Amino acid sequence: MYDVARSRMVGDDRFTRGTEEFHATSVHYVYTSTHLGSVLIEGGFADIERYGAPDGEPYVLGASRLLPTARRTGAPPV
Repeated sequence: MYDVARSRMVGDDRFTRGTEEFHATSVHYVYTSTHLGSVLIEGGFADIERYGAPDGEPYVLGASRLLPTARRTGAPPV
């Protein structure tokens, strides 16, 4: 289930092995590329680049992954 208000995916997971059963809740937070950039800037980073592959392929909407790079500009804010 996607929790829109908190930008997260919440899963109710069930694992079985023979007659044993284990239940767990998993939570995965979802960040947009823009939000991730804002978090990096707030953390004292600059020169943020976004790639879609290790070979430097540009990140585009719909890419299967986001590989950001950034340079620390100083000490992070307290």
